[in-house]
Amino acid sequence: MATRISSESLSIFQQARNAIDKDIKDIIQSLNNKKLELFAEINTLEKEFAEQKQQKQKKINKLHALIAQTEELGENSLLHLQQKIIHDIQQEIEKLNLDYNKGPSYNLCVTWEIPKENIILNIRNNSMEITVQQYTNIVEQEINGSIAHDGSKRARYILVLDVKPYDSETHFTDLDRIVRAVEMEGLTWGKSKQIPIAYGISKLRISAVIYEELVSADLICDMIERDEDHIQSTEILSLQECNDSFPDM
Repeated sequence: MATRISSESLSIFQQARNAIDKDIKDIIQSLNNKKLELFAEINTLEKEFAEQKQQKQKKINKLHALIAQTEELGENSLLHLQQKIIHDIQQEIEKLNLDYNKGPSYNLCVTWEIPKENIILNIRNNSMEITVQQYTNIVEQEINGSIAHDGSKRARYILVLDVKPYDSETHFTDLDRIVRAVEMEGLTWGKSKQIPIAYGISKLRISAVIYEELVSADLICDMIERDEDHIQSTEILSLQECNDSFPDM
């Protein structure tokens, strides 16, 4: 037998259905509103990110500009320094030309190497080209007289040096070779020997004859110590007037 639903029950059912439909619409509306809020937040974040990226790019561009300015300033400073060195050497050569009246005058010529900071300074006349150091030696010999002809009038000294290597990797023979590579007017190297120090490190003891008017012991030490990769220090062990032979060390 069929069950009849009263009008009151239908009314209640309809009200419940309407309430559910309203809740669903409210939920959908709320979700749509939340979606819009999320889109708006994403848009804001994207704008902020774009602005931050733009600001960072500006900072990067500024940094590149500063680096370029620094490099340009460095090149200009280097060029200024090079020009000053050349000017100073040219003045010294002109002074020497006035003193050196037994030969042709020389003029400074500059040969640039790559990289720019490496410079070869030469001087030349019409027939030959020599280094500045060679020219200086020529003038000094002409003004002061050669050792062979005037050695008896100059005081000679025996110089004994102790040269310490930078570390144990610098062999004694290499140390001896480095020291003897220092050559200058008035310097003649003599005997050398190995002196153990400690921990496998040995120093070089070497003698030399020097002419006091041409070279000094301090200058020789300074020239040796320029090789900072291999030389730790140089000590003047003794400096005494020279006889005809090198002393025992």
